[in-house]
Amino acid sequence: MTDQTAMRPDTPSPRRRRAGRKAEVTREDWIEAGLSELGRNGAGALRLDTLCRALGITKGSFYWYFENREAFLQELLQTWERRDTLALIDRVEDLGGSPRDRLRNLFREANSGRVDFRIEQAIRQWGNASREIRLLLHEADRKRSDYLAGLFRALGADAALADTQARLLYGLIFGEAMIYRRETRAERLARQEAALAAILLLTPDPPA
Repeated sequence: MTDQTAMRPDTPSPRRRRAGRKAEVTREDWIEAGLSELGRNGAGALRLDTLCRALGITKGSFYWYFENREAFLQELLQTWERRDTLALIDRVEDLGGSPRDRLRNLFREANSGRVDFRIEQAIRQWGNASREIRLLLHEADRKRSDYLAGLFRALGADAALADTQARLLYGLIFGEAMIYRRETRAERLARQEAALAAILLLTPDPPA
């Protein structure tokens, strides 16, 4: 996934022109099918024949929208980052409130089902075999952690404590998504609120 494989929709390749456009399958359909297969079956499922079967079409539509497999994977990963990092932060900012409100809202949004942690796990497993994927993950982790740490600093924590709190909350979010417990929804919400409150308690009280 390099600059050479970047998409150039304004200059369709000969293959795209020959293939023609299958109107009922959109570019977004391809990306959604790719993310779905990635979450269910891992990076190995991101094969053109697998995706064609999932969409019930032939390969021609793919080459209308994507120059090649690398361009498709690049856009798929960009969509994942935009949806599960940038858009999540934007939603929290749109909700507004104090830094404490934003932290609470982010924690709730991350555990609301909006984030498909199966895809997150699949990409992290993919990163074990790909340096490029690892770098993308490092960047996503940095953006998320920096946002959390900034909110903790706004509450009064120094840089070191804010970083610690950000790591604790980030780890808590993943733990809640991936560790199953037999409990009611009410019990789960109460436990999550208590865990978040414990992290927030690390922030020193403002001076009188």
